Amino acid sequence: MTSVPRPHSRSSGVVEVEVPAYDNERMLSLRWADADPADPPDGTITWTLEHEGRGTRLFLVACPPCSWAEAGTASVKRTSRL
Repeated sequence: MTSVPRPHSRSSGVVEVEVPAYDNERMLSLRWADADPADPPDGTITWTLEHEGRGTRLFLVACPPCSWAEAGTASVKRTSRL
């Protein structure tokens, strides 16, 4: 993907994205990294759907790298009912 880099964002504006894992109608995982290895951030986000009763539960897991945690942003794991 290509976008206009934002000032002071430490991003080149070019992001490489891959799908390291998926399971049709159940899970999608995306991994991204700045095309310039000197420019963080990079990370992975995974969406998982599970049937629950008469509904579906969505699990969202975001895994930023250690440099984000050092900047005050920790990994996120959130469970929501739809």
